Amino acid sequence: MSAQGPENEDKGGRLDANHIFSVPPGCFSGLRSLRHLWLDDNSLTEVPVKALAELPTLQAMTLALNHITHIPDHAFSKLGRLVVLHLNNNRIVSMGTNCFHGLHSLETL
Repeated sequence: MSAQGPENEDKGGRLDANHIFSVPPGCFSGLRSLRHLWLDDNSLTEVPVKALAELPTLQAMTLALNHITHIPDHAFSKLGRLVVLHLNNNRIVSMGTNCFHGLHSLETL
């Protein structure tokens, strides 16, 4: 077993504190095995729903410390394996009735 084998590959994406204001659809294409995504401490004003839909194996994600004001219905519906989701320190004033629909594995919010 090699230390460079697939079982030891880095499956996390650290994009925290990068002044990111949008995450366009397609930007995660080719990263379908990504398990951890840090998008905290940026300038996001909305949940990047379409971009996140490309990450079916995501298990932990933080969107904390942004400027998100609304979480739309089905925002995380394609993230059925997500266990941890951090949304703290945003400016959330409204949430869709079904905004957390599909988060069957979620343990920490």
